Amino acid sequence: MKGPFDSDAFERAVALVIRRHEAFQTSFFWAEGGTGTPNQGVSYSPVIELEKRQISSEDEAAEELQRLGDHEYDLENGGAMLMKLLSLSDNVHYFLFGCHHIALGTYKSLRCPIPFYDTNLTHFD
Repeated sequence: MKGPFDSDAFERAVALVIRRHEAFQTSFFWAEGGTGTPNQGVSYSPVIELEKRQISSEDEAAEELQRLGDHEYDLENGGAMLMKLLSLSDNVHYFLFGCHHIALGTYKSLRCPIPFYDTNLTHFD
């Protein structure tokens, strides 16, 4: 995202989306001690949060995107999604969203009320 940007307001908006949507509060587990049927449960408290950090170059943003693509998600402990806001300067920010495919179920697309301005999103399973 390029241009004036209020990262604190963005963080509050993301937190609100996380609190309002069960997909961001869901964990997946095996019934009967790991030998039974796979299940999902909703905790009704956020299990993910927006990670914010300063970066020093566009290459660092690209490296973080690659790490996100390679990430192994911890489905049993609510770690099916990750969100990161990387700030290169006051006017250049990267919002990265990654998730395990099971987290979105049968959704064909993710509708999110946060405006993404002029942002390209990349999907990784």
